[in-house]
Amino acid sequence: MKLKELIDGLNCTFIGDADTEVVGLAIDDKNVKEGYAYFCLVGAKSDGHDFAKSAICHGASVIITEKRLNICKNEIIVPNSRIALSLMSARFYGDAHKRLELIAVTGTNGKTTTTYILKNIFESSGERTAIVGTNGVIINDKVYESGMTTPDPIFLHEMFCKMVDQGVQVCVMEASAHALDLYKLFGLKFAVSIFTNLTQDHLDYFGSMEKYSKAKQKLFEDNMSQMAVLNADTEFGQAVRRIRKGISFMYSVGQGGDAYCVKKWYVNGEMCLNVCVLGQTIQIKTTLIGDYNAKNILASVLAAKLLGISDESICQGLRDVHVPGRFNAYALPNGALSIVDYAHTPDAVQNVLSECRHLTRGRLVVVFGCGGDRDRSKRKIMGQMASTLADKVYVTSDNPRFENPLDIINDICVGLCGSDVEYLREVDRKQAIHMALDEAKDGDVVAILGKGNENYIDINGKKLPYSDIEVVKEFLE
Repeated sequence: MKLKELIDGLNCTFIGDADTEVVGLAIDDKNVKEGYAYFCLVGAKSDGHDFAKSAICHGASVIITEKRLNICKNEIIVPNSRIALSLMSARFYGDAHKRLELIAVTGTNGKTTTTYILKNIFESSGERTAIVGTNGVIINDKVYESGMTTPDPIFLHEMFCKMVDQGVQVCVMEASAHALDLYKLFGLKFAVSIFTNLTQDHLDYFGSMEKYSKAKQKLFEDNMSQMAVLNADTEFGQAVRRIRKGISFMYSVGQGGDAYCVKKWYVNGEMCLNVCVLGQTIQIKTTLIGDYNAKNILASVLAAKLLGISDESICQGLRDVHVPGRFNAYALPNGALSIVDYAHTPDAVQNVLSECRHLTRGRLVVVFGCGGDRDRSKRKIMGQMASTLADKVYVTSDNPRFENPLDIINDICVGLCGSDVEYLREVDRKQAIHMALDEAKDGDVVAILGKGNENYIDINGKKLPYSDIEVVKEFLE
């Protein structure tokens, strides 16, 4: 693509040859090849401007920068390199996003489940649907690993292009607070944006709940979302409704709002719901269980109805939905049950363990840890949550990254100290799971929390192959 096409309409100062051919984009100097454009991004730990010369040595012919460097024949000086990255990535891949119906889901918990519900619903209506989220980018059942909840713009827009090429009509994506804060989604327009909930997480990055909530609030600005679907049972949802000028719809587990649950009951381990949506009642039956999933279902059904999906497709989509790594149950031969779930925040741990309690006829045994180099303040809280709901806890590793796993474990145990619950420290996560499963008896539930569908464990910057699900399956074999 010609450079002049790439920067057409961009707020910038350009120095160089507008007819230069750009063959690729990069934000890492090590990924630059001959004829690439390199973006100087300012991060928390490093400044991309410091690597611009290295990018040129690797073949970069264009530098996008926030200050004049005078080191490249083609320099594009912009007020914000991250905004430029999003806009130019979209242009480089033919603005493919404009040929997709985009739906975004943001919130501390429930994003992944809600995207899978919506994917199933839209596909039940005959619309080919892709997912972008924690489990990667899924296009026509093929998974493209992204390494983060919301990918960087270059990869994201490449995936949009691939979706269009493969006949995808709808893309449902998780919009993380980090992505919104870093302008990864700048320039996108969502048909519907959904808010699930807001609880403590990522304070290592944002510093306060106020800054965390403001990042999520960006998604609901009128230039990003045509319609908003908001959780009426939260202060954040109510606040966005008040300040938003565009169309907003509310859902609630209580009576009221544009979607609410009239009745909830269980039949043979499946959840049944009578849901009133936009004045009409729909009866739903699903393998998803729990109050927190009832909220995810309400949000999904309301969004689907707003986009013209039939009741029949909604019911069919919810009937057979499966979310990898979210409350996945495995029966042990002796009558015990193991639950694998991604829960890694205090609120998620409380929700999942409360649901496990309903399934427990014996003891509830929990295996979990906390990620390293992340919000330390939630470790003690998660320990306290486990102490109030579990009978025994194995505190173990969960992506320690560059921290000492024992230090993380000890932080968690501060919340367990002084409680009546029995707890053990075991750094080796696989060993901890085996110990918990070995001792499980008929009627017990072993909840393994924190990693869900992840297929690695991050230790000292290396992502080593590992899977909670595979560990359980190997144990069963």
